[in-house]
Amino acid sequence: MIEAEIGSKKVRKENMIFPRCHQLDAVRKIGGRAREEGAGNNYLVMHSAGSGESNSIAWLAHRLCSHL
Repeated sequence: MIEAEIGSKKVRKENMIFPRCHQLDAVRKIGGRAREEGAGNNYLVMHSAGSGESNSIAWLAHRLCSHL
């Protein structure tokens, strides 16, 4: 979130980040496996450097938490 002052008003600007195809695919596959196999398993998210690994993990965590 970015806050800026324009004149006497404070303006907030939010940016949405959407997953790229490989990120969305990874989130869906791991989420599906976690649903089938249940909690307590380990999963590995492998992307090349700079391809959004942290965002993929964050989207996966959000998805898993919202399924509780």
